[in-house]
Amino acid sequence: MKDKVNYFGVTKSIAVIAASIVIIVAVSILFTLLEMNNFMVTYAIAMGLSVLAAIRLYKNSMGDFKLDINIRFLMIAPLVMVLPILLQFGLLSHLIALIPMPDFVLEMFEGLMDQNPTHLFIAVVILAPILEEILCRGIILKGLLKRHSPWKAIIVSSILFGVLHLNPWQFVSAFGIGMIAGWVYWKTKNLLLPILIHMANNLFFTWFGNYFGSEYTLDTPMIQVFGSAANQWIAISIALVLFMGIVWIVNSIVNRSEPLPTNSMASFEA
Repeated sequence: MKDKVNYFGVTKSIAVIAASIVIIVAVSILFTLLEMNNFMVTYAIAMGLSVLAAIRLYKNSMGDFKLDINIRFLMIAPLVMVLPILLQFGLLSHLIALIPMPDFVLEMFEGLMDQNPTHLFIAVVILAPILEEILCRGIILKGLLKRHSPWKAIIVSSILFGVLHLNPWQFVSAFGIGMIAGWVYWKTKNLLLPILIHMANNLFFTWFGNYFGSEYTLDTPMIQVFGSAANQWIAISIALVLFMGIVWIVNSIVNRSEPLPTNSMASFEA
């Protein structure tokens, strides 16, 4: 008989995301029918239920579930929190701009930005990073790392993280952030760092959208944002050079560190 502790592969990871999407759509439809137009509450309930369902499936497959939390690598938090912003400006935003955005999608994003600012902040900057990182790194990636090579696990979990966002524009961004968060989680075994990475990304671009306006942020060609093609390529080059430099520094710090003693780990069982 195969030991179930060794089994949490791609199929079950896909099942987790599929179940999450069903829950999100169902809760959204229910709240629409009830005329409860509160994105924060809708999101909290939908993602909360998704995480609980994923934990149950993980426990059934692996035997138990614990969140990997430690404080040892928190000194690299300021460095890794900059990475998604650099990647967005150096690559992802330029790729996203190549995908035509229909008016109804633009209106959907603008409607989201028009939500109560406090509720939007709580949902996007606090709840989303915590719940989505528990789901995609703390459950899916953790399970995949036990069965597959690190890079296969990181790529698969990042693709599924992108799919969870249900549109191609956010898929590109989510995939890139997922690769960063997944790499950091694999190197440090600390879920706090992916959560902080996600928070930094969402906080910066929420502020950016509020400051410049959602229409400018979503519908302005990148060459216009930077003023000229030359400025755009300079910005891309600087962002990518800084990105690679920080990755090298973080990798060096983590690789030089001694293995974390078992008694210094703080794991939270669900």
